[in-house]
Amino acid sequence: MKYIIAFISFFIPVIAFAQNPQIVYSYDASGNRIQRKTIVLGTEDPLPPTPSSNKVATNQTTTGIKDSIGKFNVSFYPNPIENYVNVKFDVNTNLSHAKLKVLDMRGIVLIEENNLSTITKLNFQSLAAGQYIIWIEVDGQMKEWGVIKIKN
Repeated sequence: MKYIIAFISFFIPVIAFAQNPQIVYSYDASGNRIQRKTIVLGTEDPLPPTPSSNKVATNQTTTGIKDSIGKFNVSFYPNPIENYVNVKFDVNTNLSHAKLKVLDMRGIVLIEENNLSTITKLNFQSLAAGQYIIWIEVDGQMKEWGVIKIKN
């Protein structure tokens, strides 16, 4: 009897572990997760195929973030950031009531701008490479976005 209990207690965790699927995530150029794929082991290759040549593809377009906050459309470009990031509102109105903050991942305010214009250029030159949060408040509505600085 104790051999049966030992046998069952050993093989149930092994069988349960063998049935767990593997989860693979895909990310875009700015580090945002865009896809979650569940792979049952043994049915599909979890890694994407590697290119046959050693050539590096270059992208000539500027990447960024487009979103809205309240009635305002806002975009940040480029993302990832090297030295400067442009914050553009798609509206020709007075944004003197808007507030913008750049925070590090610990929540420490590094840059603070009040009285924004339609296009505001933020200087990231003094900041280290890493992830940052751009926080904007307009008309009492707040929203935040993640950006990445890639060079010092």
